[in-house]
Amino acid sequence: MAIDAFIDVQAVNDLYRLEAAAERNGERFNVAYIGSDFDFPHKALFSANYMHQLLQYWYDLAEDGTPWHRTLRD
Repeated sequence: MAIDAFIDVQAVNDLYRLEAAAERNGERFNVAYIGSDFDFPHKALFSANYMHQLLQYWYDLAEDGTPWHRTLRD
């Protein structure tokens, strides 16, 4: 469990460093992530039904034209 938490925190820190580097270099930062509005209940992370709902979530975002965030604070 401690390793999983460390990997999660490290990944988030990497994203913040990438965002800061893009800003420092005058580049655009684009990131897509699963928002807090996606709350489909699931028992297993990769269950077929969960993955289908996740794909539908992303499809709906893309269809609305809003799949990208310009910052991690959006």
